[in-house]
Amino acid sequence: MAARSGWAAINQVKGHPPLKPSGHQAGFQTGVAAFTATLAELYNRENGNLPDAVDISMLEVLVSTLSPALLQFQYQGESRSRHRTGFPFGPVP
Repeated sequence: MAARSGWAAINQVKGHPPLKPSGHQAGFQTGVAAFTATLAELYNRENGNLPDAVDISMLEVLVSTLSPALLQFQYQGESRSRHRTGFPFGPVP
């Protein structure tokens, strides 16, 4: 999932292969998104609206976490450097 979403491409030291994300980051982030969507639907129902279905995609969640890099490329034509670390460049050196 990290390769498909683009996470693996930005998490590496220059000149080395991409790094695997630590732990279960994809699952944790998807769980938070599902929890938030469920709370929003419960709030919606409490206010007298009909509930909607909640559909969460792990790939879409991971791509959304990479959105600053995608927007930077789209509007500035610059891709993120792979050798910079820290927010918003990547969680690992």
